[in-house]
Amino acid sequence: FFVFFFVNVLYTQSLSYKLLRIKVKMSAREVAFDFLSSCPFCLVALDPTSGKPIQVNETFEEYMGPFFKFQGYKFADAATEGEKHQGKLLKAIQTIVEESDVGCGNNKITVRNVEMVTLAGEAGLPIRRHFDWTISMSKDDCVLLFGEQCTEVDIEQRAKDSELIDFFQNAPIALHWLSGEGNVIWANQTELDVLGYTQEEYIGKPIMNFCPDEKELVLEIFKQLGSGNAIRDVPVRFRTKHGKIVNLLIDSNVKYDIEGKFAHTRCFIRDDTGRKIREARAQLLLEETKRSIRLLDNFMSRSMHHMKTALHVLQHMCESLSSNLYTKINDGSLNAEDMENLSLLQDSTDHINDVNEMIQDITDLERLDQGHEYELQLGRVDLKSFGLTVIAKAPTTLDNVELALELAGGGPAIIESDVIVLTRILRRLIENAVQATKQGTITLRIGYNEGRCTFTVIDSGPGVNTGDGGVINDGNLPVIFQKYHQQIIPEETLDIDEATDLRQKILDGLSSHRKNGLGIGLATSYHLVLALGGDLRYSSRPGETIFRFSLPLKASLNITTTPLDSQRIVKDVSVTSPPQGTELKLQTLSIEDQPMVEDENALRVAPAKQDIHHNAKPKFSVLVVEDTNAAAKLLCMMLKKLDCSSIRAENGKKALYILCDASPDKFDLILMDLRMPVIDGLETTEIIKSEMELNIPVMALTGESSLETKKKCEAIGFDRFYTKPLRRMQLKDLVEELKSSAAVLLTEKESLVTRTKLNANNNMDIETDQTLKRRNNDLPTPCRRDHQMVAVGETGQIVAP
Repeated sequence: FFVFFFVNVLYTQSLSYKLLRIKVKMSAREVAFDFLSSCPFCLVALDPTSGKPIQVNETFEEYMGPFFKFQGYKFADAATEGEKHQGKLLKAIQTIVEESDVGCGNNKITVRNVEMVTLAGEAGLPIRRHFDWTISMSKDDCVLLFGEQCTEVDIEQRAKDSELIDFFQNAPIALHWLSGEGNVIWANQTELDVLGYTQEEYIGKPIMNFCPDEKELVLEIFKQLGSGNAIRDVPVRFRTKHGKIVNLLIDSNVKYDIEGKFAHTRCFIRDDTGRKIREARAQLLLEETKRSIRLLDNFMSRSMHHMKTALHVLQHMCESLSSNLYTKINDGSLNAEDMENLSLLQDSTDHINDVNEMIQDITDLERLDQGHEYELQLGRVDLKSFGLTVIAKAPTTLDNVELALELAGGGPAIIESDVIVLTRILRRLIENAVQATKQGTITLRIGYNEGRCTFTVIDSGPGVNTGDGGVINDGNLPVIFQKYHQQIIPEETLDIDEATDLRQKILDGLSSHRKNGLGIGLATSYHLVLALGGDLRYSSRPGETIFRFSLPLKASLNITTTPLDSQRIVKDVSVTSPPQGTELKLQTLSIEDQPMVEDENALRVAPAKQDIHHNAKPKFSVLVVEDTNAAAKLLCMMLKKLDCSSIRAENGKKALYILCDASPDKFDLILMDLRMPVIDGLETTEIIKSEMELNIPVMALTGESSLETKKKCEAIGFDRFYTKPLRRMQLKDLVEELKSSAAVLLTEKESLVTRTKLNANNNMDIETDQTLKRRNNDLPTPCRRDHQMVAVGETGQIVAP
């Protein structure tokens, strides 16, 4: 018995010793949690480095929510709301950790009235509660937080909370909150059902885990939300628990705390697979429509530029033949066949002029659409004479349509404006009225409204129904002023049916056989009116369509003249308009006969000089620099009829050869094309003006008319700027002006030095190439080369010496 008792005592002591050793091995934190698991206050342990929860007691899960909802991120960031509360808690935790690092780990800090977002209950809906937290450091270096709820929710409040929870939890739309770091704070049951996740698998996790291929989009969404913007109907692809990709639409905004800081997002999600597909198709169709319009713009601009040169030659050939036939009329030797040819030539000239004007409209419209400023040439305009000219040159109307000019008085008879621009605007408006009016009247009314000169075109056509009343909405022009078509192409995405209908309407408008022209006349008029300082408006109803615009007050101020008459003048349709190639009475108001000149006073004229082999130069001499043979020959023929001699150079390099070989007083004028091979007209003129220092007037003659090109020419030193086609009257006026000015200008004092005489065995090409290396700054100024006579054929073509 004694032995048995002794062994039993030893065994009991050994077992107690083992249990003691096990308990010693348990950390103080684990012992505390084991002892305080069911205590009436919340207990949570935090990792001191990351601040994330590593253990909670049962009371914490009852009042705050399940442990898994908090363990993925900092407890203070995820469970508190507002910088005021969050800041107090974070500061207290950091203070405890810092004191523990320096050996003062026995302190405690209490933070009172901290507002918390609890996620307790079966639904886990975020609800705000206030807690007092006592913070200390455990012996195993964990941060311990003891929390006591400040107030108990009464039965009535619980019932209200339950009703609110049920409303959000079972809403027919998916809902969730995201923290500033992109973690899911809360999600309703509807969203969990859509994606197939449980609360443990979804809440507390980064949202990127569920839409990994949309990372850039999610970051952009957070960027927009962080900037204070709400997002609507943003398509995002989510991955379900089973790996399926679903297309969703997100609407979201941000909840800010009382200090204006980011608290969390409020996201509403709904399935939108079908709509996403329709929108993608509609957007693709809309972009393709816009691309087609841009391609059409580019095609028009490039094609019309190439047409200008050919039309230039054709137009002058028609005018030349017409002039010869008119000579036969004066001689009385014109037969019936000649009369037919004359009529055909007049019709052809009219058509060519129409195409030239259309090309000019395309060019100007492209520049004005890009925001370039139109350069005006202001002058005095006699309103009555101007109106008569516009009416006289208007398109032929039907027999039962009356075309009239109505002068309404109310101001001076003469204004200051750009007559060419005014003519183009009114001709386009009248052409539009003529096409629309089958019977009745078309009236051009000129008068004054509140002191501003006003132009109005009224027709009795069927009217237009655009649905916008001429009002500009969202920065878009009224549909009637759209080019090519009368449809508004929106920037935002349309429904697929709307996008299809819009594209079909545009195609129908472009391919309509009833439309005469490209559909850019009204668009051009609108922009040209803006260039004049006015605003083109319209109103329409069945039987009456009105286009009107007023010029700025300055157009009619300080003009001392007789007042404008009040009268109505009807055009006699039995009298045809004068041929385009003949001179009109109101010549100064003709759009074809007006030179497009940058500055009327910019002309610098070379004085009369002596010919290289004669004491007096017999003819006015012109150097034509043009790479197109037909255009060059035509210019030389026109100059010959003006009793001028001419020499043609195919490009800038040959022009410089000719100038280097000629005496300084050889040429009185240079007509310079800009686009040429080898050396273009801009570089050639820069050499002539800056390096050779020749005082010969250089006129730009080109198919281009952009403002940038004009400014380049002006900077280089061109004396004038002409766009093709150059009319005979323009050339005649230019030559006569130069001839008359030469008699009064000072004789050129600076001459070129003696040049080295050429021979068949010299190194002419090498020497000239060295002369023309402008980019290496080795061009001699001026060129030093002995003169050699260059023979010129009858057509102006250079004959090799």
